[in-house]
Amino acid sequence: MERHFKTLLIDRSQKQFQLTREGLRVYEAAKEILHQYEKLLSELQEMKKVISGTIRISTIYSIGLHELPPYIKKFLPRISVGERPRGIPPVEPRL
Repeated sequence: MERHFKTLLIDRSQKQFQLTREGLRVYEAAKEILHQYEKLLSELQEMKKVISGTIRISTIYSIGLHELPPYIKKFLPRISVGERPRGIPPVEPRL
């Protein structure tokens, strides 16, 4: 790391291990980077959680019955596909 940063990070003149000012800054920055990395991992895991709720899709019968279900299963594998019960009027656009 000293070669990479082109600076002395460890004071080797003492018997005990001691960081230089630059070494201490690199150490603190590395801790921050590791913290951000762990936070990112946690957020990504949270995003993988199961999607829940209701999705209503209005489509013509043949598309909704034959074409759409494979795509829903591919992208939302835990979603079940059902038809609109008979007697319920079609969805009208709301403006």
